[in-house]
Amino acid sequence: MKRSRLRLVAGTALIALAVGASLWHGLTAGRRAAPGTTITLRFGHMALQPGMRESFDAAAERYHALHPGVVVEQIPVPIRAWQAWMRTQLIGETAPELLMIWNASEELLSRYFEPLGDTLNEPNPYNRGTPLEGIPWRDTFTDGLASVRRLTPTSGTIAGVPLQLNTMRLYYNRRLLHEVTGTEDPPVDLAAWLALSAQVDAYNRRTGAKLVPVAGSGPYAQYLFEQIVPSQTQRLVEKLSPMRTMNLERSDIAVVMLDGTLSYRAPEIQSAFRLMQDVAGLMSPSFKSMQREDAAFTFLQQQAVMMVSGSWDFSLLRETSAFDVGIARIPMPTPDDPVFGQFALGPSSEAVTNPGAIIGALRGREHSATAIDFLRFLTSYDVAARFVERSQRVSSVLEVPPPSGAAELAPQLAGEIPGFMIDFAYFGTRHTFGVQDRNLHQLTGRQGNLEQFTRTMENEGTAALRRDTEAF
Repeated sequence: MKRSRLRLVAGTALIALAVGASLWHGLTAGRRAAPGTTITLRFGHMALQPGMRESFDAAAERYHALHPGVVVEQIPVPIRAWQAWMRTQLIGETAPELLMIWNASEELLSRYFEPLGDTLNEPNPYNRGTPLEGIPWRDTFTDGLASVRRLTPTSGTIAGVPLQLNTMRLYYNRRLLHEVTGTEDPPVDLAAWLALSAQVDAYNRRTGAKLVPVAGSGPYAQYLFEQIVPSQTQRLVEKLSPMRTMNLERSDIAVVMLDGTLSYRAPEIQSAFRLMQDVAGLMSPSFKSMQREDAAFTFLQQQAVMMVSGSWDFSLLRETSAFDVGIARIPMPTPDDPVFGQFALGPSSEAVTNPGAIIGALRGREHSATAIDFLRFLTSYDVAARFVERSQRVSSVLEVPPPSGAAELAPQLAGEIPGFMIDFAYFGTRHTFGVQDRNLHQLTGRQGNLEQFTRTMENEGTAALRRDTEAF
């Protein structure tokens, strides 16, 4: 059976398994509750990476020891099934008390999740006796929850808290990098990184190998674009930020796009599109149709020199690779870059980075207060530190060190102001993002055409942005 058919069969089976498991869980949860239990909190998530479920179990046991009347039960769902499963649960009003927030629109967050409100301004009681004692819950997170607030730019409400920070990094095979380039040192600037394509081509011709520079996939390519493309809009933030606060929300960007102040033909946006083209050239032409596991498989089978991924893959790569894996920051355009330096200020701070394992409590539940209390427990200093030990992930909580042997994963707090994307991935009902995502091949395919892609975004993208804006 061909690999594509295997993937289809496996994907269908996973969805069926996830839905079946969730239904069985819903039917039997009450009967499995421990004697003396008065509250059962169910927690749905798709964090199936090594150490995550074990970390949640350990935290649930410790919480039960403090609150004997409360039991927390996990409902782990495969990531491929997550979107369908989550929407089915929400629409059918059968969702668990706690849900992981991933790839959710502002509309969904506003409708189904409980705003945390004033609770965030109170000290986390589970931080007593720790370095974070007495500090408002909001301020115990590395970025003060600014990254979570950006998920709801219209309302500004905060509907969940992150357990971890997802720093994006360049993982590389030290041996292959040395064979291809003559050094184990990763590229230090964008030009050197883009030059890897020609170096891999030469290596393949010389040895008969079929290496690709970077193992890619649709989801991981999007993460990469979100990291590197905003370098071309950094100076626009200075220009367009209301009152020069350098705080430019997606709704602000939508306004200037629709009133003509900013267009898809602006030099900065055109440069951003060209940067997407060049970076996409490091991956195989079929990257858009590949999934996360395909990228990891390609890298682990030593068919790619590098892989761009988040800190969430560190434990997987460390435990399963048969080679020495290096970690480096993604090379970013600097002002002296001969091609992409004109609009760049330099690498931006990761203080407001991508939150990971965001968990929220559902609206209107009988035990919402207990669910929110469990979130405070999960994000307390001691529990967060234990989570790092087990999951090998970077914590979102202040003062908690990164996993042992992975200092490179810690967020870099010093840097320039970040730019912005114009795909509106988390804005409104995501129609604009859908247009770009469906038509990305026009820009990054073998016959990539910047003019064609620009026209598509001018016509279809602008109309979609109006729909996204009207949603609010």
